[in-house]
Amino acid sequence: MDKAFRLFVLGAGTIARSHAEAACALGRDVELHAADPSPTAREAFAAAFPATTLHENVEQMLAPPARDSDIAIVATPPWLHREQIELAARSGRHVLCEKPLLISAQEIEPVAEVLRETGRALVCCSTRFLPNPATRQVCELIQQGRLGEIYSVNWRQILERARSGIEWQPESPWFLDKSKNGGGCLMDWAAYDLAILHDLLQPHAVTVAHAALARPELPAELPPGSIFDVETHGLATLIYERADGSRVPVQYERATGSFEPGVEEARVTGTRGSVSWTCLGYDGRIELSHRDAANEKGRAESFAAPGELWSARAPLVETLNLLEGRPHHAVAGADALFQAAVLRAIYRAAETGAPVSVRRADFADVPDPVTGSA
Repeated sequence: MDKAFRLFVLGAGTIARSHAEAACALGRDVELHAADPSPTAREAFAAAFPATTLHENVEQMLAPPARDSDIAIVATPPWLHREQIELAARSGRHVLCEKPLLISAQEIEPVAEVLRETGRALVCCSTRFLPNPATRQVCELIQQGRLGEIYSVNWRQILERARSGIEWQPESPWFLDKSKNGGGCLMDWAAYDLAILHDLLQPHAVTVAHAALARPELPAELPPGSIFDVETHGLATLIYERADGSRVPVQYERATGSFEPGVEEARVTGTRGSVSWTCLGYDGRIELSHRDAANEKGRAESFAAPGELWSARAPLVETLNLLEGRPHHAVAGADALFQAAVLRAIYRAAETGAPVSVRRADFADVPDPVTGSA
């Protein structure tokens, strides 16, 4: 029988409730705690999950001695992530953190040091779409060599009007404030894109050869005094250096507000074939097309979603798989910090106009809490 565990949710808003729902859907014995300074948020959480022990602040919630199976979920706005990751890890609990993991490059090394000190796991919610069955099949095609030598990846995800803080979740204007969110559409979405790209290509290093950020002048009704200094369209050329010595160029683009029509393209091309697929699939539509010498026009497949509300539940499910020694797709530890550093490198390249490189080896000494090794 699966072990009981305790879940400590930092925050009690919409995302926090989503994680609590995921915990309850497991059918396991889980003891729920949640902390939020807002009485309204605590009341809403209690209404949805009456058995929860509620706290006014996270320090109070995390003060009791930890058990090794405890998991703390950081479900607060991004500018609080570093402080709360460190607090939760130092309390002796493993940490699952919403994306973006960290909002500045300066936050990454201090968090890495806390993980080294505590030996606790850190998992990023960029894990959310990795169980997508089409993505799993693309991974198999690459691992089996069926695409041959990969020489091109094209990744364009253009949403015409889905700007966080405007069309999406307008009640949270902090999405538009770089000092609070770290950036715009890339901070909101690129963590998912990078999680998938890293899963597919398993890079030892990533170089951002070029990057550009834009804020197209689309209509927006904002309250007086609002800060809107983030991008709604980002582009980058990324060079992925793989274990076999190959260097794969990735043409990357993500937009939530653009004058371009909507586009969803995720394509990997090699010397023996190419594959394109639905890389997220949050709307339940998941498709894949594989082209090779036997079928140059492509073979199309459709996939059923891997369970009800699968993407919302995946971060906690994959964290438990990691901690309990089962096969998993969790973006954790060194991989989570490497991914965060690559995301910040895109911003750095856009700001400076110069290439920026990140090596996974820079985080290799972050311990694996399951094996105990770095």
